Amino acid sequence: MAEAILTAKGMRWFRTGHPWLYRDDLAAFEAADGDLVEVSDERGAFCGRAFASSRSKIALRIVTRAPEPVDDAFWDRRIDRAIARRAPLRALTDACRLIASESDGIPGLVADAY
Repeated sequence: MAEAILTAKGMRWFRTGHPWLYRDDLAAFEAADGDLVEVSDERGAFCGRAFASSRSKIALRIVTRAPEPVDDAFWDRRIDRAIARRAPLRALTDACRLIASESDGIPGLVADAY
């Protein structure tokens, strides 16, 4: 798995809970677009896992802050939780957003139901 190391400034930003890490917040970063990257602090302590982008100022989009596997079961849980959260809306309307990207812990994915 590719790796990224946060600067001290990046670590302060990470601690706010924001789901994005900017290129300027990284001391070291090398990954292909879409790679899952392990994020650590300057001492090498695990901080999370994120999707990489080489083209954006937003270099990393946090997927998880826990040292858990990001596998099919992980995504199934995230998707099920997002859809369950919107179940009350679906009873009130015939159109709603089922998955809302970072707010559901699924960076880059938006899904609507009509």
